[in-house]
Amino acid sequence: ENTYTLCQKDTIAPSGNFSGYLWLPDSITTPYYLATNTGYLYLMITDSNGCHAYDTTYVSIKPTPSVTLE
Repeated sequence: ENTYTLCQKDTIAPSGNFSGYLWLPDSITTPYYLATNTGYLYLMITDSNGCHAYDTTYVSIKPTPSVTLE
């Protein structure tokens, strides 16, 4: 299992090009996932033959910096 430490709204994507994607727990079907929360992320891909593969990772979101313009 991999662990990714990302900034909020960074994206994560699998290597390769597939015909279908399902990111859980959010039921996102894009080829990439927009990281918004810390926790486990599950991906099911479908290839052009209709075969499926699965992977799991843990995503840790870094604190968002703040800035004030004066």
